[in-house]
Amino acid sequence: SLQGEQIAASLSELSAQETLATSEVKRAKVQRDYLAQRAARIRQLFSEKSASRQQLDDIENQLQQAEIGYHKANQNLATIAAKGRQLKAQRALLAKKIRDACIAAPLSGRIAELFYEVGEAVAPMTPVAELVGLEKVDARIYLPESRLGAIAYDQQVSVKIDGREESLSGRISWISPKAEFTPKAVLTDDTRSSLVYAVNVEINNPEEILKHGMPVEILLERPEAE
Repeated sequence: SLQGEQIAASLSELSAQETLATSEVKRAKVQRDYLAQRAARIRQLFSEKSASRQQLDDIENQLQQAEIGYHKANQNLATIAAKGRQLKAQRALLAKKIRDACIAAPLSGRIAELFYEVGEAVAPMTPVAELVGLEKVDARIYLPESRLGAIAYDQQVSVKIDGREESLSGRISWISPKAEFTPKAVLTDDTRSSLVYAVNVEINNPEEILKHGMPVEILLERPEAE
């Protein structure tokens, strides 16, 4: 993005400034340390009456100016570093905004329906599409209480579909603890006025043979007694 390019250019410029500022700090420190040694020597000589007051005042003034220069160099370096941190924070925030604007699917699958067209405004936390995962699909069957003894959680089952001789494999992943009236849309030969229990069957569908809404026939076998 344009803003990202501007931040990158500013960071590059600041990096060059930081290199120069670091060199200036090192130079100012060398100068300060050198004058500090000379000042110590002049003080010693002055105490021994081997140096004049003028010499002492001159070196003290030079040392004071060197201390000021060293302090300013450090301040300048700190200011540049602070600007760099601020720009990096802006870059991180921009990257987060870009990531948040990207749509990521929670699973592999096919888009069944799009709720928005390109250019339309989307409110936060609003679904934009219906995604159907097809590698594993779920089928819901309904059994009367008399047949609950023929099934068990995690039991393997066979799944048949029209037009295909081979069965698909599935397993019982959930059994409802409550009875209900058979839903009207369920394809069953039994009476729909009976109380039944919902059972969820998870079906392996690696070739994506099964599609969303396709009717299937679940073949149950009584589980072996342990």
